[in-house]
Amino acid sequence: MTALSRRQFLRLGPLGLLEAAPVKAPSARIRPPCALADEEAFVAACRRCSACIDSCPHQAIRALGPAAGTEEGTPAMQPAQNPCHWCDDFPCAQACPSGALLPTAAPPSPLARVSLDLDFCLTREGTLCSDCAYACPPGVGAITLSGGRTPELNSERCVGCGLCIDFCEARPSPFRLHTPERRSPNG
Repeated sequence: MTALSRRQFLRLGPLGLLEAAPVKAPSARIRPPCALADEEAFVAACRRCSACIDSCPHQAIRALGPAAGTEEGTPAMQPAQNPCHWCDDFPCAQACPSGALLPTAAPPSPLARVSLDLDFCLTREGTLCSDCAYACPPGVGAITLSGGRTPELNSERCVGCGLCIDFCEARPSPFRLHTPERRSPNG
């Protein structure tokens, strides 16, 4: 989403702001864990009942608003702003009555991927910090500390939950979230 300057915000007014708000392409949306991989199938299966939203113990899932058009009411996530805690039992998927979220015995596909730029990490300044490694979900373990102090990211294990971004105190953050392209048969 593009940030608006104060001047743009005041010129647009409340109604103009709704019309001007850019909508992420459906293939760039981040859906809850265990979501059907095919975006079109996911949207068709979702009943917009909010069961997954209500069952998330960390309020990491939100319903898309009117700007999403036909996808209004479907669940989406913004892990860089409100991380997924990658719960062991995925209560969001357990609560889904429609099959848009399917709990499986195997770990679900990643929500997104994260990259790490150590040039922005506090450890480069000599600060002892292990927040990102501590925050990474135990069953995931995508972030380890090299030599007990420098974070290393295993991108193959990363699930894109956003906890490392949330816990990191460096500004700008050394972590960047990369939204995966979801499959869509029409595009």
